[in-house]
Amino acid sequence: MSEVFLTIVNMSISASWIVLAVLLFRLLLRKAPKWIMVLLWGIVGIRLVFPFSIKSVMSLIPSAETIRPEIMTEGTPAINTGIPMINNMINPIIQNSFTPAPDASANPLQIWIPILSIVWVAGMAILFAYTCISYWRVRRKVCTAVLLRDNIYQSEAVISPFVLGVRKAKIYLPFHMSKQDEDFVIAHEEAHIKRKDHLWKPLGFIILTIHWFNPLMWLGYALLCRDIEMACDEKVVKELTNEQRADYSQTLLTCSVNRRMVAVCPLAFGEVGIKKRVKSVLNYKNPSFWMIMVSVIVLVAASVCLLTNPKNYDINDLDDKLQGFLDMQVAEHNGPAKGNDNFTAVSYDLMKVDRSGSKTTVYAWILYLEYSCENGLLAKETGTYLPTVITAQKDGDNYELVEYWIPRDGSYWANDIKEKFPMYLWSRATDSQRAIDKQTADCDQMAKEYFGVSESTAAGVSGTQGIAVTENIYTFKSDKDMATLFLSATDHTGSFSYSLLSSYIAYGTYEKDGNYIVLKTDNGKYKYTFKKEKDAMKFVASKSSELPSYADSSDGKVKSCVPDGAVFEKVPTSFGDMTDNIVS
Repeated sequence: MSEVFLTIVNMSISASWIVLAVLLFRLLLRKAPKWIMVLLWGIVGIRLVFPFSIKSVMSLIPSAETIRPEIMTEGTPAINTGIPMINNMINPIIQNSFTPAPDASANPLQIWIPILSIVWVAGMAILFAYTCISYWRVRRKVCTAVLLRDNIYQSEAVISPFVLGVRKAKIYLPFHMSKQDEDFVIAHEEAHIKRKDHLWKPLGFIILTIHWFNPLMWLGYALLCRDIEMACDEKVVKELTNEQRADYSQTLLTCSVNRRMVAVCPLAFGEVGIKKRVKSVLNYKNPSFWMIMVSVIVLVAASVCLLTNPKNYDINDLDDKLQGFLDMQVAEHNGPAKGNDNFTAVSYDLMKVDRSGSKTTVYAWILYLEYSCENGLLAKETGTYLPTVITAQKDGDNYELVEYWIPRDGSYWANDIKEKFPMYLWSRATDSQRAIDKQTADCDQMAKEYFGVSESTAAGVSGTQGIAVTENIYTFKSDKDMATLFLSATDHTGSFSYSLLSSYIAYGTYEKDGNYIVLKTDNGKYKYTFKKEKDAMKFVASKSSELPSYADSSDGKVKSCVPDGAVFEKVPTSFGDMTDNIVS
């Protein structure tokens, strides 16, 4: 049940993006035919009904799976909306609220999500009961209706005209309507039946019943009902004269009803948006050919971009020789000038693969890590993690490098990425946290297999295995960036990522010197010193290697990415508070 619920939630979130797009189109295409708007709402309906979709590079849906089922068992639960800014706002809240306590036997979401699943089912049951009761009450009200002609009935219990029925739709009118009003109403309701609106509206409410927890779906349903009525008005009045349109507007006012509850059925003539409908009828002009063409193009483009999911690329989809060539290039561009005995691991989060003739261009987040092993304990020596573009040209059975592109270090990343990456990849290319955990775990596994290290002795490795047992995490957030410090209590290994926008990850070992922690990286080439202050670490620049700087646009001065005295706050985790194990 929980997995079904999460699937529905993900479908609802994906459809929410389409609702926002349709709201935008309603503003931009005011002069377009109203039936275009109804079809745009149909795109929302399709997205809400089908749990699968074709993958396309044209997709504008940021993420097809915002909440993964694994969130219930993850040590640090997080979502992926596909938009880094939203992720950075929401994930800290989720992690602070739902990260398991050290002595907890389960992730709190393993309890909350099943409870929410039950609430979801209960909500559906209530709305389904409301639908059945509403339909039964209307049927009971018109059971004494008198046949006027064909499928048109009159009843003294009817206040405003409406269409009722699914298999055989019937039109119900109140008694004592004027001949002019009766003709307009019948024309309107017959247009509903020809357009199958008596089927689409109940179907829309059934879909709303499934996605009742999403406020945007309620807004979408209300606007769908309004657009259905306006499209039907348009179909009727396009054949009328100006004088007849004025009479039609008067009929709308005469037959208007005040409905406070959401209407499942029937299709009432004066049910929704009377003021706007009257204004639209009086100002109606036949849409031009070019407006119709533009509207159709927008509809087709919206279908392609909004009904498809983002295309996922996998490194294993590339041929073996190209994979080997990429690994070789990554090692060559990131490895040390002089050889060493470290094991190198490379992991790719592919964003796009372009093929043009003999050339292949790969856009990816690439993680490069070097490992050493001593006494069965793995240690990361150095590494890089950055968005990369590699273009290779095939020459016979081999590949040659055309370009190896990485962004300039520090504050230039955003501009560099916008110049190099397609626009629809900008958000992914700047989201350094999207796949880092998975990629680190992949690299750790490669190193374990290479050195023959068992899971039980690999606790010193950073990543999922290592963090779960040994790591303490500290972060320093500025208005421009975030730095992260990891310290392991088991083997005194650590890492220092002084910028989310840096291509360099400093790995090494640390020593305790009174209240100070000295992290030495790259085989002792660099060192970074921190002073313990309660549950925080203060950076001591005077006792540390020089860090990159940036030019502050506010005053033009050059400033270090991590200033002297920067306080790194400890991040609460589910893995226990091991500060006292690190610094006494």
